[in-house]
Amino acid sequence: EEIFIESTVSKDAIYVQEQLIYTIKIYYAIGFDQGAQLTSPQVTDAVVQQLGSDDTYQEVVNGIGYSVTERRFVIFPQSSRELTIPPVYFTASVGRRGGINRFFSNRTNVREINLVTDTHVVEVAAAPDTFDGQTWLPAAALTLEESWSDELDTIEVGEAVTRNIVVTATGLSSSLLPGVEYGDIDGLKYYPDQPAREDVADKEGITGKRSEGTAIVASQAGDFMLPEVQLPWWNTRTRSMEVAVLPARTITVVPAAGTTSGTTPDAPDFVDIAGE
Repeated sequence: EEIFIESTVSKDAIYVQEQLIYTIKIYYAIGFDQGAQLTSPQVTDAVVQQLGSDDTYQEVVNGIGYSVTERRFVIFPQSSRELTIPPVYFTASVGRRGGINRFFSNRTNVREINLVTDTHVVEVAAAPDTFDGQTWLPAAALTLEESWSDELDTIEVGEAVTRNIVVTATGLSSSLLPGVEYGDIDGLKYYPDQPAREDVADKEGITGKRSEGTAIVASQAGDFMLPEVQLPWWNTRTRSMEVAVLPARTITVVPAAGTTSGTTPDAPDFVDIAGE
């Protein structure tokens, strides 16, 4: 064939809110006129996003060399049910350029190309009962990382130390990533900043990142232990629950310079902003 179209999905069965990669490839051994159009998938109850720009490369099929234009989309189903991806359409004209058609109305050599992809049906499962996390997080990979603005063994009373926690998930939008909640500890106050979110798209899909800094201020001297941070998530590759962990941290607070007491009457001025 001189020109044909194919579409594929990365999986036949996924979980709700898990990413699905939908790929369209147009193979052509002929040139077509400018103005060719490819529609986008219209999927009900799902978030659809194109992944970057089209890729163009060469491929041999059944001994015939083709130019290939590839376009990828990521689809996030929002409910557990059968997900239907209807056909997309490609239209183009062949033979309108150059030659006699530029001077006469004779268009007998012009061909209209109309191609259509297959319909795809994907099973979407609900979050399994074996997942006991507070937030459903279906991802191919998920990591927790932290950094501190200062050493943790020489913090003075009334001095702020900032803990920044970054959650990175492969195959999941940053809008779904939760923040870390701090439990009450006598002598400590928390001042969370607004989180920063980022989605990075490539051919393999979306990688979401959520970063949030929290200033921690002690009102008295002593050792304070921040408990271990656990974030359960669902590994879509192994189809099992895993837990990302940050270890417990101990903050050693010393009296402020020039004081003999282990307490301070005045805490620094912070605006207490509720985290998301």
